Amino acid sequence: MKQLMKNEDIINIHMVNKGIKFDIISKDDAITFLNNNTYFTKLYAFKHNYMKNKSGKYVNLDFAYLKELSTIDMYLRKVLFDICLDIEHYMKINILNYLSTHNYDGYDIMIEYLNYNKNNNLDSLKRQAKTSYTRDLIDRHYPYVPVWVFLETASTGQLINFYDFYKNKINTVDEIPIYLFESLKSIRNAGGHNSCILNNLFKSNDSTDSGRFINNWIKVNLKSIGDRSRKNNLKNVVKKDIIITLFIFNKFVTSQAIKNARYKELNELLNGRFVRNKEYFYKNDNIKSSYIFMKKVVDYFSSI
Repeated sequence: MKQLMKNEDIINIHMVNKGIKFDIISKDDAITFLNNNTYFTKLYAFKHNYMKNKSGKYVNLDFAYLKELSTIDMYLRKVLFDICLDIEHYMKINILNYLSTHNYDGYDIMIEYLNYNKNNNLDSLKRQAKTSYTRDLIDRHYPYVPVWVFLETASTGQLINFYDFYKNKINTVDEIPIYLFESLKSIRNAGGHNSCILNNLFKSNDSTDSGRFINNWIKVNLKSIGDRSRKNNLKNVVKKDIIITLFIFNKFVTSQAIKNARYKELNELLNGRFVRNKEYFYKNDNIKSSYIFMKKVVDYFSSI
């Protein structure tokens, strides 16, 4: 068993031993920040954006940098979560509009869906209903749940599964391969569970179909991003997932007002809060290159 450390010991012993400095924020202020604003594990996750020396101590890492990254991460995560919710909303609009205009029966299509994927069933949908609104909807129709009720109460994973079934049924050629939705689900879950997303911009291990897809798309559409920057940044899973989520958002959402509002939020973050303390990151080339890469992508989507 390992006893939890007090924030005073985390700052004065653990972080100091790891080479983290307190030149910008004093140790006392750092303790107050941990006591009132966050907890050690969440804040310390951002250490992965910094290198260690041969002695195992972090190089050029001040507590203020971790605090700043955690704050930036929070703001970005909130905007991206709203973008994910927008995508889900417009996925439902897309499906229901097509089914209604092509005279599909709302109950028959659900029977087909359940037969298409035996892992899906209405009992699991009922168990997952978390609010009185969704429970009431299901109870009102159960066990014969129509497609409009299913879509209203479905989880993100269930919605993606249904969309896969729907695409195959109507035999449509879509600009969004189904495997891209794993990135959407990852970003959505990070927002829903309040998990860090910018905690490891160094990590480069992505070699998936989604990575290759978005790499080729950026190569064709964003000439302002050079080959080296594109390849290096998209090896990182988080940056890849963010870009793919924006790509899906741009394709699915039909309201220009919604698009403009979300891109305005992103631009205000990138041009405002993200660079408020930009001097903190002058010595971190990976953070700087990640910022430039993301800004070029958001600028592109904002302009189309």
